[in-house]
Amino acid sequence: MLYLLYQLCWSSFLVNIVAIPWIGVLVIPLLLIAITVGLVIPAVGTIGATLSGKLLAVIWLGIEWAASFNLVFYRPPPTVLRFPLAIVGVLVVLSPKDLLQKRLGFICLLPIFFVMPQMQSRLQVSFIDVGQGLSVLVKTPSETLLYGTGMASDSFNAGEQIVTPFLRRENIKRIDHLVINNGDNDHAGGTEAISRNFNIKRVITSRQGIVPDSELCHSDSL
Repeated sequence: MLYLLYQLCWSSFLVNIVAIPWIGVLVIPLLLIAITVGLVIPAVGTIGATLSGKLLAVIWLGIEWAASFNLVFYRPPPTVLRFPLAIVGVLVVLSPKDLLQKRLGFICLLPIFFVMPQMQSRLQVSFIDVGQGLSVLVKTPSETLLYGTGMASDSFNAGEQIVTPFLRRENIKRIDHLVINNGDNDHAGGTEAISRNFNIKRVITSRQGIVPDSELCHSDSL
């Protein structure tokens, strides 16, 4: 629930506005009719099923097009005060009409979107679960170090789908030190995604050219 609340994908919201009625009103009813009629007249059932599949293919093209836009809204995790306040706001907004002033509920929700947590004056180390591979975030009040970016394949990129959302939720906009200890895919596969999504000040690596020179300020070798 917290993950959905603090990583809102606006493209998903817009897609669902179109996709749910499209599938619920057109695709599924047509498919059910095709199956029913197909028991008596197979040819008509086949035509209906084919048309249903084409309608589904059309909306799928729209979903793929919307997925190409990175319209994700990240927010940091709630503090002890903001989370209970947000629950109260939701309950007020969803309360029966005229029972409570709903505007008060929206006011309770505002801190989630506009109040940013203050960075604590201490070292913070976070081990990011990227599956196979390793990614570690080391953060101080003044600098950020990322060790490893996870693996990447044709269908999955840990740098894009796991590390980037985590860094966004930590309110990180720049990586001062990116450490890639070797060029193996499970350690460096997500590097391109990280370099595209964040400003990288310095790269420390044993593999030259792992990040384009145009996307960093300085590069050192291990």
